[in-house]
Amino acid sequence: MSPLCPGGRQVGLSGCAVGILPGMDAGIHAIAMELHLPAGALGPEPVTLDVRAYLVSHATGVVLVDTGMDAAGPALDAALSEVGASWSDVSHVLITHAHPDHAGALGHAREAAPAAAAMASPMDGLPGLHPLADRDVIGPLRAIASPGHTPGHLSFLHEEQGALLVGDCLGVAAGRLVRAPAQFTADLEVAEQTLHSLLALRRRPAIQLPAGERLRPAPGEDHVGDLVRMISRVPSAGT
Repeated sequence: MSPLCPGGRQVGLSGCAVGILPGMDAGIHAIAMELHLPAGALGPEPVTLDVRAYLVSHATGVVLVDTGMDAAGPALDAALSEVGASWSDVSHVLITHAHPDHAGALGHAREAAPAAAAMASPMDGLPGLHPLADRDVIGPLRAIASPGHTPGHLSFLHEEQGALLVGDCLGVAAGRLVRAPAQFTADLEVAEQTLHSLLALRRRPAIQLPAGERLRPAPGEDHVGDLVRMISRVPSAGT
């Protein structure tokens, strides 16, 4: 286990050093994909959401976090090319949770990168994947159990960069944190407990949100305060 990654078990990589591929700023590259929901799914009108996957570089390759919904994975292919990598550079495919907007192209990723270890929490029931547990370390990322949206939802903490990839624990609307939609959340009570547990993270990382916004403390402020204000309010449907 690398001394940079105390606690948990080291999975598959020799350390936590972050390498920077040519097209990757600070080792984390967001892949934006649109998700179109029909009228009635999230409200009376059709809705277009921004779903994100991430490429996270390390000393010997790149980790893919989530895959988006399009089973053919064109956004993933394009993103790898954009950062100067290929599927042969992908060491791991990590899934935050089993919803199709985050795991829809998992089959494509596994076929394109057969040597990569595909991993998720076994509690989400994705077949044929290596199990991931709370505090497991994969290169520069540490798995953080964040259940509620799904039973096995995981977030991934990049300790060196101080960024948390939250999957669907949180969303962003008009620049403010919001809860995941209630109608897509398996256990609202557990999801609320998870929001409180995010506050207990010792280093108080920035939060990489599904909409790709990176929240860092402004001068004299703490981005965690936004989360504190949110969880201090009684949740209403869809917030």
